[in-house]
Amino acid sequence: MPELESLYIESLVSEIYLTPSGGRAFNNLKEVYVLMDFRWLYGAQQIACVISCSPFLRKFRLVTKGTVDIGVPRLGLTSTYDHVHLKEVEIGGFHGHESELELIVFLLRFAVCLERMTITKDYEYYLGGGKWEKSGNQDTIMDDEQREVVRELVKGTTFASPFAQLILH
Repeated sequence: MPELESLYIESLVSEIYLTPSGGRAFNNLKEVYVLMDFRWLYGAQQIACVISCSPFLRKFRLVTKGTVDIGVPRLGLTSTYDHVHLKEVEIGGFHGHESELELIVFLLRFAVCLERMTITKDYEYYLGGGKWEKSGNQDTIMDDEQREVVRELVKGTTFASPFAQLILH
């Protein structure tokens, strides 16, 4: 798969095991879309692994489904290198769970060229054949309490990129 530039993953967290030798398997990958069901297992580490396997990744889109990680300790995600090409991150289906928040901090700390991170409760999913559909969720706007949780989280975080813009919908 050395020629692969775009990847769509739809999975349960428990089914993702990406640990290629040397940590870099997808050298041409520019865009990754992950639709992840977090039920029953903590998932920030698996998603961080997908990103770490793609050193030239420019756009990362994550949609989270399911309830997650009540009472699960933080892992303290780290990266073996800074992500120098990652410019755009979209996180859809946001619930404000611990693993989502930990992943946000991870990306803000290691994406040195990040221009925009958008976090929203709304999301799109792939139907196949080049077709996408928006979620049918009625409650797709983040409320003030959810925005405040994210703001408090990032308040103490040093952004790797001085140009990073955090957009909360």
